[in-house]
Amino acid sequence: MLKLFKCNVFLIYLITFLLIFQELNILCFQRSIDDEWFASRYKPEVIKPGDNKTFPKIGDEVKILFVYIHTKTQKELKISWDKTNPELVTVGRGYLLKCMDDSLLRMSKGQKIRIFCSHKYALGPDGDNTSGIHPYMDLFIEMKLLGIVEKKKEL
Repeated sequence: MLKLFKCNVFLIYLITFLLIFQELNILCFQRSIDDEWFASRYKPEVIKPGDNKTFPKIGDEVKILFVYIHTKTQKELKISWDKTNPELVTVGRGYLLKCMDDSLLRMSKGQKIRIFCSHKYALGPDGDNTSGIHPYMDLFIEMKLLGIVEKKKEL
């Protein structure tokens, strides 16, 4: 009876290990597909590397500087570089343009990048008349991730 019990426990551990291993392989494979998808869609260009240690997660608040640039004229349309206070935004919750959300999740602290943002992932048919961004306008966006805001622990 004891041998049967030990055998069952061993099988449970083995099955658990195999399930975890399979999940890790799926995640790694999915990440490589996501990276290829990201590169083909936004054509990122690293202007300045980051620390390669501090990456935001979905729901984190981050401090960023950014500029929207017209793809044809290279005219800067909406700028946050000149502000004394950087933009404080939440990543991955849909508050930003899709292309900015996707990019910030791959950036590390201090990194500055330039991405191509098709109108599908920018402002689409709406545009933004206050910034001079017309409907269906493709953009270049330069962003710098200044840091991740520490969440206050609730007592």
